[in-house]
Amino acid sequence: MIIVKDKFCFIHIPKTSGSSLTTILSSYIAEEHRNSVTRLEGREWQGTWHIDRQHTVLNNDNVTKINGLDVVTIVRNPYCRMLSFYNNFNKGKFTSFKDFLLCNRPQLPFCETLHQRPIIENKFNIKVKWYKQECNAHYNICKDYGLKYQEVYVVEGAGNELKNYTRNNYTEYYDDETKQIVAEKYAKDIEYFGYKFGE
Repeated sequence: MIIVKDKFCFIHIPKTSGSSLTTILSSYIAEEHRNSVTRLEGREWQGTWHIDRQHTVLNNDNVTKINGLDVVTIVRNPYCRMLSFYNNFNKGKFTSFKDFLLCNRPQLPFCETLHQRPIIENKFNIKVKWYKQECNAHYNICKDYGLKYQEVYVVEGAGNELKNYTRNNYTEYYDDETKQIVAEKYAKDIEYFGYKFGE
């Protein structure tokens, strides 16, 4: 979570371009919520700008820091997002994209964050406003809250397996079987956020 002073609280869902937004928001983060070492480069730099850890949910420990602010997040088409997860975090753990999609291995820490809707649901009855990554989320957040927008691109990670993967061509990496796996496994996210394959 990131607190932008007098503006909003941002919940960072993994692989939804939150790192890029973190760069944009860095100068607006309230001093009391900045980590003691703030930086915008190097391994795990994003975590230094979050109030507890980089990817988190609303809980008893951090909800008091919101103080009535709007809560916003960015969501991403599950078909594109799953490929991004595989591309960045495989590192030999899976033999194929299909193997990754069938992941139910609790020892892999990111598996619990693959579904997006449960990350923004909370017991505090706090409404979370979500922006679609594919619909200029960064620009729209900045516009809605009166912040200066800058176009930022953060490289997805060194040693990516899918060298030419982009948001616009992710469909090329799917076949009928892997498409069906995502459609079934992430059906609730797809329906709730109104996503389709190819968007």
